[in-house]
Amino acid sequence: MNKFRTLRADELDCRVGTCNERGFTLLLYKDARCDQNILDETVGAENWQRDHKEVKGNLYCGVSIWDDVKKQWITKWDCGVESNTEKEKGEASDSFKRACFNWGIGRELYTSPFIYIKGNTEKNNKGKDVPTFRSITVKEIEYTDGKITKLAIIGDGEVIYTFNGEKAEKKAEMTFEEKVGKAKAYVIKVGQFAGVKMGDLSKAELQVISCGANEGLARLANVLLEDLERCPF
Repeated sequence: MNKFRTLRADELDCRVGTCNERGFTLLLYKDARCDQNILDETVGAENWQRDHKEVKGNLYCGVSIWDDVKKQWITKWDCGVESNTEKEKGEASDSFKRACFNWGIGRELYTSPFIYIKGNTEKNNKGKDVPTFRSITVKEIEYTDGKITKLAIIGDGEVIYTFNGEKAEKKAEMTFEEKVGKAKAYVIKVGQFAGVKMGDLSKAELQVISCGANEGLARLANVLLEDLERCPF
């Protein structure tokens, strides 16, 4: 079986995770077209195929790759979630992308640092907090042993976020998964949720905390809200 390469900066998109008056988080993700291109490039357009089936109300996608040694198709499955716009199409696309993650396409995105942009938000015409930037793209990304070690993101042509793995390592920067684990285990000391682990809170309750005056709790809530949004890009 061929090994899939890591994704280039121009193959990645940025999606806003959480956003409030203090700032916003970003998620790195790939689209289905990126998966299709990499499959074509790596195994050949005639050597892979996809299939969909519904199991207990969930739509699954299976991505099969021809194994020339075993002389058979090898399939990996995963289910998707529907999008906010086109239910069936969004669910089919999401299940396909998740199945491709199982093959290793874009799996390095799970090593992404926590991307937080301070400030630079405004209210839209519906009263919702949104970034002031009209265009947010990945300018540069580098990997070492399948992990992101360097990242630069630009907003409206200007650099708004940088990450250097070497500096992060010297400061013992936690991975996103470690931050999620720490946030879930944290027991709130004061307020209406005193005595409750943050990992036991609902999405709505986390959103309340993320907008609260306690900045430490707000940061932890934003980490858990981003984790709920990932599942994965």
